[in-house]
Amino acid sequence: MALYRGIDQYIKFNYATGLALDKTCYVIGGEMRDDSEILEVRPLADWRARVFAPLGIRSDGTINFVVFEEGILNLSERDINGNTGEFDIEGGMDLGAPSILHMKCKVDTLTLECNANAPLMATLGWKSKYRKNGAAIRQPYPDGVYANRPKVLLWSECAVSSADGNLSNFLNDIVGCTISINNNVDWRYTLGAAGDDATRDRAAKYLRSHQLVVTCDVRTIEEDTYELQADTVAPAADLVLLYTNGVLTVRITLTDLMRGTYTLPNVPNDDTVFTYKYNVRDFAIAAA
Repeated sequence: MALYRGIDQYIKFNYATGLALDKTCYVIGGEMRDDSEILEVRPLADWRARVFAPLGIRSDGTINFVVFEEGILNLSERDINGNTGEFDIEGGMDLGAPSILHMKCKVDTLTLECNANAPLMATLGWKSKYRKNGAAIRQPYPDGVYANRPKVLLWSECAVSSADGNLSNFLNDIVGCTISINNNVDWRYTLGAAGDDATRDRAAKYLRSHQLVVTCDVRTIEEDTYELQADTVAPAADLVLLYTNGVLTVRITLTDLMRGTYTLPNVPNDDTVFTYKYNVRDFAIAAA
């Protein structure tokens, strides 16, 4: 029996399915899951399940990481037809231990945490068409020269801007933003038709991306006098967060925002931080 530790684990992935699994990031949490849905048949005349039956199999997961590049974040974006790209991701232990490879994944959710006195953080959730056994070869971060290691993106390197005057009242006093992106990805099973993995009859044949839902919670120490319950609520054109660390510049652009919630907290003996929640029509993440 072996005791596995975080230092024995690894995560690696690619930016397009079928390519070499040669990308990684500063992962600080998350999980990979394989699930077999169980049907419980509960007919009359018994207080227990009469029989169990296996239904569809599903593989998904999440990783929480410190951001040092935009490539993995781009996987959450849609093309002109509203489709998200596919990628592969592998996670496991040291050589000879179990390894899981999730194939033809799509980004289901992405949450970006942009907070004062902190690096840019992300939590990415994916769904996979099917799973395979991976190579089970741990690839630790190469030690190399410290100065050559990827630099994280810090709050002090972030400039917030907007072309819209509706946001100008508090742009200079933002202490944090939480951007939540949901692609609403789901599995689609078909009768009598094998999916991409012909060895697994219970695997889904398709992964489909449904409606895009994006929200942004802006936290600020400056109260905004904007009247939320007026007869007319004007949308804001954009909100841009631009991170520049001297090596990389990452631009996060939210387009067409409308405020839906204003929160005034009651906090004795602490600073009052106001929260404004926006619905967002679209977003873009790019290396500027």
